[in-house]
Amino acid sequence: MEGITAFSFWELITAVLTALSLLMAVAAFFINERRRIAIDAAMRGAPGRRRLGMFDLAHGDVSANLSQRHLTVPERLWTYDNFYLDRFAKAASAVRLPDQRTALATYVGPTLGWDIVFAAGLGLFIAFLEFGAATVLLPYPLLSGFLSFCAAMGVVYGAADIAEDLKLASILKDWESAQEREKPKKIHIDGGEAAAANALTRIKIVAITLSVVGILVFVVLSGIGAVVYGRPHGPTSASHQGDLPTATG
Repeated sequence: MEGITAFSFWELITAVLTALSLLMAVAAFFINERRRIAIDAAMRGAPGRRRLGMFDLAHGDVSANLSQRHLTVPERLWTYDNFYLDRFAKAASAVRLPDQRTALATYVGPTLGWDIVFAAGLGLFIAFLEFGAATVLLPYPLLSGFLSFCAAMGVVYGAADIAEDLKLASILKDWESAQEREKPKKIHIDGGEAAAANALTRIKIVAITLSVVGILVFVVLSGIGAVVYGRPHGPTSASHQGDLPTATG
């Protein structure tokens, strides 16, 4: 009888933690989504330009993709380097959002900050949900083992996403400081730092996909966000993306 009571109590605690983690992730996502859409609009430049896709810098004619599409935040790309980060930073610092902050300041500050909250919430939600399900399904070793693996991927996703956000914030803040100190302005982003950030991005993408539940939640939230927020107002000044250095694939 004590074993049953203890097990039921553990299920209750797991359910509460799962719900709180999901609430944390959903709240952070929607608090941040308006900023992300506004940054996208600022980076678009000419109306109708399509955003760089996840793999557009990983294959094909990278220069053509960069000239034909507008820049996006690096965490949405499978491949980026120090040249792309410098290009993105210059373009984002050249446009202002409706609140008069530059797109770069908005991205480095509140956007990446809230993304850390989102990553922590979603990572914990995946881990609690799938680990809890795995324990219930212990009599079925294959299914339980698969769910345990997915739960572990949730933890890996959360850790990688948080590390990626911190790394990108550090890189871009250093870039801003270097631009203020030195003239003429040159590329100041280190290739090794950019490679480390890109590696974290790839780990994040693979881990959230392998978690199964995580990618489903992200797709659903993104769809709802697109419907709720729609298209925001454009930037208050134009960026000149064509004058910036070309990223390497």
